[in-house]
Amino acid sequence: MIEKPFGHDLESARSLNTLLCSLFEENQIYRIDHYLGKEAVQNIMAFRFANSILEPIWNRNYIQHVQISVSEQIGVGSRGQFYEGAGVLRYMIQNHVLQLLCLIAMENPVSFQADEVRNRKVDVLKSMRRFEADEIKRNAVRGQYGEGWVEGEKVPGYRNEKDVDPKSNTETFAALKFLSTIGAGTVFHFTSDQARDFIVRIQLFRSNFGMCLIWFFQKRQLIIGDKTAW
Repeated sequence: MIEKPFGHDLESARSLNTLLCSLFEENQIYRIDHYLGKEAVQNIMAFRFANSILEPIWNRNYIQHVQISVSEQIGVGSRGQFYEGAGVLRYMIQNHVLQLLCLIAMENPVSFQADEVRNRKVDVLKSMRRFEADEIKRNAVRGQYGEGWVEGEKVPGYRNEKDVDPKSNTETFAALKFLSTIGAGTVFHFTSDQARDFIVRIQLFRSNFGMCLIWFFQKRQLIIGDKTAW
């Protein structure tokens, strides 16, 4: 069993994958993101593809942008040593958040067989426009949480947590904006920290709805997520 993060950079991840594929056939390797086991995540595909109201408007003509927020109130706690070697980008963004993105943005699969669903997810990832070096500062922000108060209790900042370097530069928060060519330019906004709960807000255009749909979506938003995150 190999736990995330899968390698410490792209080269090491590729080397690790090459090693696995030299020992096993691909159909013998079980690749799993446990975040997909969350009930709210499992419901996304049914919510999208089996809903006669939403399925026809789930495209660039009706969706202005998508916001995916994954967060929680607690700090890293006893996970300081692990978090120092991962950070939120590798701990949350590259796996859990991108899985949510793929479920939201993927085209309707021909079937719900594992390989077919995976291929539609890969299409989404391949469609993401890569940033040029001078675009990163305009589309990505990294940060750490400081000391403060949560529900009436004082809590330490990240650098004061157990097993964390007092001069650590590891990010515990990230906000990013991506542009997908699927849907001819849908914009996706991500925010994440060391999180368990998620909310997906799909912002709709006002002008493209009939009166009944304007009444149904008063704030022009579809909201999907854990009840605890609302």
